[in-house]
Amino acid sequence: MLLNVRRKGHNLERSDVLDLKPIFPFAVTARYGSKLSDDCGIDIINIPFAWQCKAGYPKGINYIKLIAGIEATQLEKLPQQLPVIIHHKAGRKVEQNNIIMRQEIFLTTFVQHIKSATVTFKPELVIVNYRTFLIFLTDIYATNRKSTRRMVNT
Repeated sequence: MLLNVRRKGHNLERSDVLDLKPIFPFAVTARYGSKLSDDCGIDIINIPFAWQCKAGYPKGINYIKLIAGIEATQLEKLPQQLPVIIHHKAGRKVEQNNIIMRQEIFLTTFVQHIKSATVTFKPELVIVNYRTFLIFLTDIYATNRKSTRRMVNT
């Protein structure tokens, strides 16, 4: 049972990296790229967020406690603190595949997209569908992606 949960988490990390590669070409799992980031609870690195993947947990997770823990560990161990984003895939249904972040992060970075998506505001948190969030990222970082491609091809 424990191996299945672990494997499910690693599979979600690899899947997220594949989804993020078109937007952030240097995205890799922290297990592959940085032991220090992995120890801080960051699962995907070389992106402008501290990305944490959670697979399963159908009864729910205390997101505020999880985010606070990652933020505290970043302050202690890393030279810069990134905004924490959690990808929680609780099940196979589309509505069980969500991105969770603090409201401040959402309102400063993604607020222009509220009209085009269903966003759930909870106390201190925002919940957005995973696929919708990838569209947000593509829209926001499209110019960065083009300039990064030119650097890679040179």
